[in-house]
Amino acid sequence: MFEGPNGRVEAVRDLTCEIAPEKINVIIGPSGCGKSTLLNAIAGLLPETARVSGQLELSAGIRLGYVFQRDALVPWRTVVGNAETGLEIARMPKPERRSRAMDWIHRMGLGGFENYYPHQLSGGMRQRVALIRTLVCEPDLILMDEPFGALDAQTRLLIQNELVRIWRETRKTILLVTHDLAEAVLLAHRLFVMTRQPSRIRQAYEIELPEPRDAYETRITDEFDRIFKEIWQVLRAEVTEIHLLKRGQKAP
Repeated sequence: MFEGPNGRVEAVRDLTCEIAPEKINVIIGPSGCGKSTLLNAIAGLLPETARVSGQLELSAGIRLGYVFQRDALVPWRTVVGNAETGLEIARMPKPERRSRAMDWIHRMGLGGFENYYPHQLSGGMRQRVALIRTLVCEPDLILMDEPFGALDAQTRLLIQNELVRIWRETRKTILLVTHDLAEAVLLAHRLFVMTRQPSRIRQAYEIELPEPRDAYETRITDEFDRIFKEIWQVLRAEVTEIHLLKRGQKAP
């Protein structure tokens, strides 16, 4: 529940979402349905005007990482400086944090760019640095809020493949929010469709596509097409209902 200029807004109600460990979990739903609100609730980043009822069950001592839609790199720090940010805050000795940051910089294909500043990098490279900044801290759960939304189509495919590769190497538990259904189906092992506000989980899917997945090759398979169409029917019903309600009409 939020206090806004027009009174209280109930963003989410009776929402149950069991995240699959060591898998990529994806949430999709109509625009403004509360996807980001759910991530922020898990991360403890809700504003003071928000009220949460119920339980968020996280294991004791779980370490969270958060990748935002915008890379939010510090402009006056180099690639390696940005990569080290979380470790520096955690007071890790400089030699150890530099070694860990450089390892991930090379694993993400940015070797040779460690002394570049954010304004010298492409959008895709900047987002790689944002991923590195999270991964070097070795979180148990990575939250991702539309992390590829600002990228052009070609770069987006490349970064999607990077995320799939990272998951194969690390088996991290990931909870990702996106508004792109094709991206959701491509990346997800478990996919949740949210309803309009006040939101709940309308349906959950186990996505069993052949591994390793490829951002292009997987999309042109019959199984991908079948899953996409099945979930689109559910998502379209939610979006259609929103438009009808805005026009003062009842949903069929």
